[in-house]
Amino acid sequence: MIEMTSETFLPPHLFQTNDPPSESERVYIRDQINVAYLQREVVFETIKHRFLSAKPDKEYLKDLAKLLSLDEFICKHQSLVSPLRYFPPELIAEILLFAAPYERFFETELEVTVWEPDYQYILGLSQVSRYWRKVALATPGLWTSIPALRKWQSDMPEPESILQLMRTFIGRSGNAPIHVTVLIFDVFNYLEEGAQLESPCLDLLASHCHRWKTAILHVDLSIVEKLVMLDAPILDSLNFKCRYPAGWLVGSYLRLRVLAPHLKQVIVDSWQSHSFLQLPWREISTFKGLPEELEIMRPSGPNLNSCTFRGPVSMMVYPTEPIRFEKLRSLTVENNNYQSPDFQFGQGFETPFRWIAAPDLAVLTIEGHPVYPGASLIVRDLLLTTLPSPSTLLILHFNVRGLTEDDFKRLLLATPSLEFLDICDTPSHYFSHLIRRDPIMPDEPDQPLVRKLHHLTIRKFSDNDAAPLVALVNSCRVKRHDCFSMQLSYSSTRQCLQAQDRVEGWDEILKRESVPGSELTKVRGWATYVAKQFLGPCGKAKDYGVRWFFSLLIFAGDVNVMFF
Repeated sequence: MIEMTSETFLPPHLFQTNDPPSESERVYIRDQINVAYLQREVVFETIKHRFLSAKPDKEYLKDLAKLLSLDEFICKHQSLVSPLRYFPPELIAEILLFAAPYERFFETELEVTVWEPDYQYILGLSQVSRYWRKVALATPGLWTSIPALRKWQSDMPEPESILQLMRTFIGRSGNAPIHVTVLIFDVFNYLEEGAQLESPCLDLLASHCHRWKTAILHVDLSIVEKLVMLDAPILDSLNFKCRYPAGWLVGSYLRLRVLAPHLKQVIVDSWQSHSFLQLPWREISTFKGLPEELEIMRPSGPNLNSCTFRGPVSMMVYPTEPIRFEKLRSLTVENNNYQSPDFQFGQGFETPFRWIAAPDLAVLTIEGHPVYPGASLIVRDLLLTTLPSPSTLLILHFNVRGLTEDDFKRLLLATPSLEFLDICDTPSHYFSHLIRRDPIMPDEPDQPLVRKLHHLTIRKFSDNDAAPLVALVNSCRVKRHDCFSMQLSYSSTRQCLQAQDRVEGWDEILKRESVPGSELTKVRGWATYVAKQFLGPCGKAKDYGVRWFFSLLIFAGDVNVMFF
């Protein structure tokens, strides 16, 4: 048998790099691969009948080693003629840009997606081979995610290696837009009063702010005073937070003035941070935070598409005239101002909805105080200003206590297109107004509220009367609504068990339980009883296919009973 020695006739660099072979080398390599395949077939035919031999002899082991050697030879030389070696560098660059994982480290939850390549992945790509490194270095778009400046305190020394790494990425990114991150984790530093912060890394980033595309700035007062103004003509997305010592009083302070005519997405993490920031509101389409004054958002009226107010809403100063947001599709108000009832949601007897007009609103989420009622004021202001009549609202999360039946009817009358309703603890008889047709009085006109509704969630449900909910499900079934689901969420297992006291027959399921009387058994029994009330009147559950099923979920003390 002829030994394969073709590797000695090829230039060594072909095995050490991804450089493509010449045309003559390519022909020679393919010939050698064909010869190797023929030799492999001969060796395989020689030893295949001895594969299962209990005692392999030396001749067999020698032939097996030859077989493995030929396999390695074929694999190694096939890689030399791989089509990937002949890809033009422009195509390789596009593949690398497409394959790079686009992710961004955020210290806080973020609903706005910022796309940029992961710098650690890019460093790895540039080390694969000389050819790939050459392509990567010639592709500025791969180097646009500048390594983050992370420090516990703003005056801590910055290692030279970090500064050099940032310079490397900034230099290789050419003139492409870049993405920057500055994270300071502590509010304190050891700077003397009036002393200027020294930060070579920050100076380097600031000198290229005309190229900033996205920025995460979680900083302290000394950095705000150092930057003063951010002239970023192509800045598209900003996540800002200013840390300051507890008990610090707002008084004489500098604001970071952002000059960014194309700024679209803004997150201001913590309502106090607005005291240190001045934004260009006109082009902003997505906002998350809590401004000091609602009036400053008036310029964003024509373009704002998504808005989230997060924080103590009562701290915000309301305007004298409502602001009309023509394109606002999603509005969220998350109030965490857990103070006395007088300051539960707004100032005195007003809520922010009194001053926000959103004629095209599709998604509305309202999170109020977990104990104090405030629903009546909110419904009043929603119907007065925020929602037109009728509105185009599709999804409503209304988690505020104190909703009266009259307010419930008025709110749903104003939202005839509603498809998804998520509501806080509400008496079950309120939902009689949603029934498609009264099963007891079939001749009664079919005039339900929100006839397009296909999902209902009642959080922290405490009512013991399930009849109106059963009637609602039955009415949907009669009308052949293919997708209607209901979820009842109990705040605790104990509350779920207390609801059993007024219902007879719920404990029939316990007869086959091995541990009668246990808390989990009672929960299962109650859940099964409720499911039977929904499914029982219409025969066997299998008659409804996948449209009707029941499940019980228990997470951290919460009990969720869902019906579909």
